[in-house]
Amino acid sequence: MPLVFVQFSLLSEKIRKVAVGRKGIFTGNPDPEKVVMEAHENGEPVVICYKDRKGRRTRRMIEPLKIETDPYSGVRRIESYCHLRHAERTFLLERIVDAIPADTELSVISEDGL
Repeated sequence: MPLVFVQFSLLSEKIRKVAVGRKGIFTGNPDPEKVVMEAHENGEPVVICYKDRKGRRTRRMIEPLKIETDPYSGVRRIESYCHLRHAERTFLLERIVDAIPADTELSVISEDGL
């Protein structure tokens, strides 16, 4: 049975099945908003899958610096350092479709595990 390394290009659901970090094995379907908020509170980086206004998805590691809520629209913005662009960027929390702590270690699994 050949082994396959799980990569970020796989669906996040599959990643979670084998993701192991310092907090143990991820189970269920964590809320991306909760993962990002916890990363902000703890001053830790997080890997997100972000869907832009044209529907394009990118995966990037960010370090949330500040979270603001627009008082009129209620939209929450996350000012972050983006490791993909090597610059500060602002993301809309509602467009983060998935998130996983950056300290997550990915295990080696068999093709059957996917």
